[in-house]
Amino acid sequence: MSSVRKKLVILAAVATGVAVLIYGLRLAQLGVEVYRAGRGKAVAAVYGTVKVVPKKIMGVRTRVSGVVQLAPAALRGVGTPVKKDELLAQVINLDLERALTSVEIDLQNAQKRLEMGPSLAPQLQTQEAQLHRLEKLAESNNAPRSELERARNDLRGTREELYRQQIELERAVAACTSTVKASREHKQWGQVIAPFDGQINMINVLDGDPVSESTVLIAIETSETFLEGKVNEEDIGRIVVGQKAAVRLYSYGDQDFAATVRVIVPNANQQQYALNLTLDTPPENLLSGMTGEMNVIIGERINALIVPSRAIIAGKVFVVDGGVVMPRLVKLGYRNIERTEILEGLHEGDLVIVADQDQLRPGQHVRPVLINR
Repeated sequence: MSSVRKKLVILAAVATGVAVLIYGLRLAQLGVEVYRAGRGKAVAAVYGTVKVVPKKIMGVRTRVSGVVQLAPAALRGVGTPVKKDELLAQVINLDLERALTSVEIDLQNAQKRLEMGPSLAPQLQTQEAQLHRLEKLAESNNAPRSELERARNDLRGTREELYRQQIELERAVAACTSTVKASREHKQWGQVIAPFDGQINMINVLDGDPVSESTVLIAIETSETFLEGKVNEEDIGRIVVGQKAAVRLYSYGDQDFAATVRVIVPNANQQQYALNLTLDTPPENLLSGMTGEMNVIIGERINALIVPSRAIIAGKVFVVDGGVVMPRLVKLGYRNIERTEILEGLHEGDLVIVADQDQLRPGQHVRPVLINR
């Protein structure tokens, strides 16, 4: 083999070795996830949490003490739909039962006495007959005038007393009727009824439990709901009624729902303010108690330079330039929990590192792994 040919073989082997070495070094380099900065819609938003709550919820109390008997609706449990004035439970009070029985008996007796009439009725009939006889005798001068007048006076007195007795009997029936009515109403205080159409939200007792007066037995909620949002105190000043929000409920996975801010509750609780929002198109089977997250949209800009918000670390980003990690100071624009607008410091197409930035150092050689196209 000629010397020239040997040299060519040697050069080819060296080149192959170098290529293999370079390829191996590339494989050995740390792979990092990068996002290619691009144009899109920048959205400024306030992050918060949301919870689906009923528009109205009311606890229903018993006005008497006693033993609870749950109605069929309550026995079916929480979530059972109910109609306004539907019986939910009855509190049995034996003292009220006995009192009602007693006054009903009194009423029956008073009504019987009224039917029988005043006790002077037979005496009145006798006196009327006697007076009629004396008047006949007086016509033929066979009865003294004084005796006739006395009979007339006695009859007048009896009639007056009979009228008084009649009034007393009627008053007794009226009084007993009023007492029975009041006793029945008092007994009805043990009835726990639904104050409006809705569903059972909570049941605080078991069938057969003893309860005291004014105990909340059952809570009813409306089927209509709204979203109760919570935002931090430092963000509330940027929110106004009528703003739109993007809502994500955990029960519906990654599905986003549009909502509108309706009310800003003016009182803070643990440095958080509450918002009332309504979903523009509520999903089926929306239930009170569901939770999620929201972004209240306070501004939008089209054709902005966008990167994932997780790429931003203390006002700077890390880019991969020629396989080398380089820090860049950036000026931020609109920002939300997912995406951030870059006003200065980046160019369209730059590869921005979006994960594990704390494990990298400037000048480190890495292998970019693109997560967007």
